[in-house]
Amino acid sequence: MKQRLKRWVMWLKEAFAPLGIPLVWLQLTAERKRFAAALAGITFAVTMMMFQMGLNSALFSQVVAPLEQMRGDVVLVNPQFEYFGISRTFPQNRLIQAMQVPGVVERASIYVTNLSFKNPETGRDRDVFIMAFDPLEKPFKNPQILSQQGRLKREGVVLFDTLSRSEFGDIERLLGEQG
Repeated sequence: MKQRLKRWVMWLKEAFAPLGIPLVWLQLTAERKRFAAALAGITFAVTMMMFQMGLNSALFSQVVAPLEQMRGDVVLVNPQFEYFGISRTFPQNRLIQAMQVPGVVERASIYVTNLSFKNPETGRDRDVFIMAFDPLEKPFKNPQILSQQGRLKREGVVLFDTLSRSEFGDIERLLGEQG
């Protein structure tokens, strides 16, 4: 057993340092405290970069994803618009005026807000982001929304995004089981 272990250690040395221990490694490990401090600094910097990349990705998917699902070239918003999740109402007469502009083919109104939603499994209330639109208009290009849009003409019918956070419950499964 010891012989096998010795052979394995020798193989590792040959594989990773065929010419002996590299000079760079000897320089790094000569002052262990300085090496530990440098390693901690690099680890912290890499961790912060990964955090920023994750935050950027999350914000991009939360803010941009709904906008990418929309049809259209021009979007009119209230002058007090902050961001997609918080917006003020927009006068309908402005949309009618926009229809008079040459080249404008169609329009669609989208209403956004947050409402309280109770998780049917836990009973816990959470705020949910709501997007409402006239089912006769086609503001979205997503084929899944378009295929379900006819159902929205009936009262009390909503579409629930299956990519929603898990805090809302397993709505997809409940709708499949209970309708």
